[in-house]
Amino acid sequence: MKKKVIIGLSMVLLLVVGMTGGFTWTYFTDTETSTNNYFQAGTLDLMVDNENPWTSTAITASALEPGAGITPIDLDVENLGDLMGDLYYRFTNMSGTGAATSEPECSAEGGTWTSPSGPCVGGVPVDNIQTQISFDVDWNSGNIYSGTLSAAPSTWTLLQNDFVASGTGTFTLSGILSAATTNEYQGDRAEFDIELGLAQDGQTL
Repeated sequence: MKKKVIIGLSMVLLLVVGMTGGFTWTYFTDTETSTNNYFQAGTLDLMVDNENPWTSTAITASALEPGAGITPIDLDVENLGDLMGDLYYRFTNMSGTGAATSEPECSAEGGTWTSPSGPCVGGVPVDNIQTQISFDVDWNSGNIYSGTLSAAPSTWTLLQNDFVASGTGTFTLSGILSAATTNEYQGDRAEFDIELGLAQDGQTL
């Protein structure tokens, strides 16, 4: 009797398993989706003197006499990017040239002035007037550099930490031709380039 019951139950179990194998069980679900996701790099971008790129501003002062000051020149600087950065500056391609020669300069340099309009023959030109210019760099009215133009920073030099996105500032240049400047420098010119750079915060150029 027990064997029949066991056999019977086993058959019922097999039938149930067989029947359920033919059905698909369903269940509840829910899905949520976030769309339009992205990662994007930030930007660092300087505008100087309302120009981007900075191309047309020329820093000039002519007809200087010993002891004459160079009118301060203000350059507006803005971080157009959306990242904070560290702001740097430097002066490159510094040189002195004998842009114009006069009879007093020729004589002071040991040359001979050959006619009312020259040229100068002989002598040793002294073309380093950048050593005779006392020069100042200010940032937002605070002095950053004071010395001769010839010694102005030629490597990247920190101007401001943490120059924020949309931040603005004023870069000011001024100077004076030394009152002790002698005839050797008549007509001479100091030429240079100015560079401003912005590096990722905490980094250098």
